[in-house]
Amino acid sequence: MSAAANDKHRIKHRGTGKNLEKIPGGKVPGWGRGNKFELTDDERTKVIRAIRRGASGISIARALRINYRTWQRVKADDEEIASALSEVLAMEEIELRNVLIDKAKEGDVTALMFALKTRHGYRDHGAVNGGDDNRVAIQINLPGPSASLEDYQRMIAVETSDA
Repeated sequence: MSAAANDKHRIKHRGTGKNLEKIPGGKVPGWGRGNKFELTDDERTKVIRAIRRGASGISIARALRINYRTWQRVKADDEEIASALSEVLAMEEIELRNVLIDKAKEGDVTALMFALKTRHGYRDHGAVNGGDDNRVAIQINLPGPSASLEDYQRMIAVETSDA
């Protein structure tokens, strides 16, 4: 399929209804680099409704027939969509936190440990490297192997007489 036939095919199936000859420079609207995808008001309303129902970003991008990266740009650029997303995520966080606390109160040990670790900083493998631990560090230096039994006995005799 030639480039011109491909462009005609795209226009036909995209539903723009524009004639290829009337488009300046033969550019197809909405296709290729430099043609940013913009949401219509109707699409924006539907997207916000879908976000509030809990639809995933991938499903929203598919419904809009756009690439997922384009969806990422659209949601970063559009203030209404960004605020709807942050509102939904905040409500979801509160709901999940309440369920977690309820599970922990009911005796679910996994939920209890998760809550302690994430909300109160509990760790089961020691401190994080570089953490501020105000603990006393005790270091015990043991003597290395002596050259002979007499040297070892002499060292022990000196230490016990000092004490």
